[in-house]
Amino acid sequence: MKKYAIILVLSIFGVRLNSQTNLNNLGLYSEEDNTVYTVMRELVRGNQTLSTLGLLPYYGGVDRPIELEDGEGKSKFAILDANIDLVFPVWGGRPQARHRIQKSLLSIHYNPGLRMYLDDSSPIVPTNQKIGFQAYYIFNDNTSNPNWCPYVSNENCDFPENRRGPNYFDNRAWSFNQDFRMHYLIANAMHYSNGQAGFPQIYSNIVRNNYKNGNFSTNYINVSYVFTRYNFINNTAFSANNHSVLSVSVGYQRDGEVGGPLAYDVSQHLRYGYNRVIGFIQWRTGPISRGQPIRWSVYDDDEECETKKVFCAPRVVSHLFRLEFETILGNLSRYNHDYKSRFNAHLFYEYSPYRWRTASFMAHLYFGRDYLNIRYDDIMFTAMVGLTLDLNKYRDPSFGFYPIP
Repeated sequence: MKKYAIILVLSIFGVRLNSQTNLNNLGLYSEEDNTVYTVMRELVRGNQTLSTLGLLPYYGGVDRPIELEDGEGKSKFAILDANIDLVFPVWGGRPQARHRIQKSLLSIHYNPGLRMYLDDSSPIVPTNQKIGFQAYYIFNDNTSNPNWCPYVSNENCDFPENRRGPNYFDNRAWSFNQDFRMHYLIANAMHYSNGQAGFPQIYSNIVRNNYKNGNFSTNYINVSYVFTRYNFINNTAFSANNHSVLSVSVGYQRDGEVGGPLAYDVSQHLRYGYNRVIGFIQWRTGPISRGQPIRWSVYDDDEECETKKVFCAPRVVSHLFRLEFETILGNLSRYNHDYKSRFNAHLFYEYSPYRWRTASFMAHLYFGRDYLNIRYDDIMFTAMVGLTLDLNKYRDPSFGFYPIP
């Protein structure tokens, strides 16, 4: 079983690393469809949960009632920790569709997680299995006003044909707007379990969850509001601040029973929690080259750069800082710690080379309840480095455009 699980994870990541189907790499977003809708879809994509592959992560326990045994993570180190966030669009979000359809998307959402410890038996502990649906709708952006005019000159805005109309649906008129902001709602309806049938708890002087094969099962619906600001100062140069993206999100999640196989295990009552406030704060820099702003000509042969209409800048990268958090609300009287660990937070840093199609470097810190299903009663600190991987890796929406005079 362990062998097949490793092969599955590596295969999935292998596909992500070697995929030739990245829409950005095919130019669909940077050349063929340069409308404001593409910008919005790209910004939403950039706010998605990171898919991470941590290598040799460290796990430090806090106030454990019963020490871990071999096969449960006794070594404190793991070979890998993988969290794969996959979204498969099924409706909406297509270029050239109707206005509201382009601003919405319904997807199948699959989010497995895997951890393989460095104990004597190198065990893979029960995996996260989350599957369901995700949907978002962009309900407002500061170019949607019918009277919005993309031109800097007020004189041009006196003509109705220069307002929204063709400029909203076609070309890059949106890029004249120096402060692009949008608001959207995103929702997930998911079943979350670990595929185990063992008794959820083990008993000693103190009750503790069964980390080897204990059953875990819940279902949740969450809805979040997201605000995103794309700092578009000008369209002829890139820097850490110019073309940076700031996003802030807050939402609510409700766990519970659906019925049949979509159960909420009774052992989790007053321990796991039914209500959560969730959210994230994220800042992504604009593309930079060796720490310097990117301009259209950084080599001696400026004429060749202008003729080819490409960025003449090597080693283009961006940096991302992301804080994800949850606060558990309600009665947790059966949780087996005096400290209930209601607030749990992830801190991510990502170093993203633009030449890499699907991979980036990352560092990840976490403090709170273990995020791996049945282990939720273990409070821990985690530190790891590794990779983030994404088939549709975020690119700055205007990177690769020839500047408008």
